[in-house]
Amino acid sequence: MKNVLLLVFLCLSFSMRSNASHMMGGQITVSHVYGMNYKVIYTAYRDVSGVSISPIATLTFVNAATSTTFTVDIQYDPNVIVLVPGVEEYRY
Repeated sequence: MKNVLLLVFLCLSFSMRSNASHMMGGQITVSHVYGMNYKVIYTAYRDVSGVSISPIATLTFVNAATSTTFTVDIQYDPNVIVLVPGVEEYRY
């Protein structure tokens, strides 16, 4: 029991402050236009006190039947929406 308490005490005494900064979330919306054409919208939500957002998003598409892949780089719409103070919405 003494060893466990000593281990807990040592772990707490060497603890350091840590912070995390990351994207708050995102979503991908796909709608069929016609034939093999689709409209894809990638929406990212960012906490302004967190990391900066990349102006380009890379999307990779995979055809499950043929294992064919292709990649598309898209830029976000410059009209950034502020949802609530401190939260921005970016649409690609």
